[in-house]
Amino acid sequence: AVAPDGTWSVQTHLPGLVQVGERFRPRHVHVRVRFFGTERLTTAMYFADDPWLACDPEARRSLVVPLEPDGDGWRATFDVVVD
Repeated sequence: AVAPDGTWSVQTHLPGLVQVGERFRPRHVHVRVRFFGTERLTTAMYFADDPWLACDPEARRSLVVPLEPDGDGWRATFDVVVD
């Protein structure tokens, strides 16, 4: 859902682990954003404290967000800024 100020929210389940060879990829959510007249941005949001972050070459620090308790679930905020 998109608010008048341009903020948006999505509800999803915490993703599971995906095994790649002998290791696992950290939990993450793929994010695709396209704003009028711009190229589509495809990125991923990773979660702090995931034990598999340190060994994943694609999990950059700028893509990692903390999970915060929210009622019966969790909440994370991932900022995407479009010029």
